[in-house]
Amino acid sequence: MELRLAAIDVRQFSVYASNKSLIAEASCLRDCNLYQRLYDDAADAGFALWNEKTNTVTRWYYGEDKRDKEGEVTVTLFHPTSETLRRHPQLAGWVVHVLND
Repeated sequence: MELRLAAIDVRQFSVYASNKSLIAEASCLRDCNLYQRLYDDAADAGFALWNEKTNTVTRWYYGEDKRDKEGEVTVTLFHPTSETLRRHPQLAGWVVHVLND
């Protein structure tokens, strides 16, 4: 079962529809918990996004960290959960990028 999450306002992110990306710098999200437990029966972590325009909440799970050649994390990627895609199929292929600044 999905757990109740504190949702982040989608306006914290820049939206790039042409490449299906939402992008924010980690420092701008420092008061947001990006690694909340999503389900009561699984260890998946992520966060919820709230869109004021549509009054919808979507959920995004941690996907992977991208690193530079020195091994430093440059960006963390999150993907929509299967439940989010079932409710909002238009989000297929979208990725949230949190830039490590």
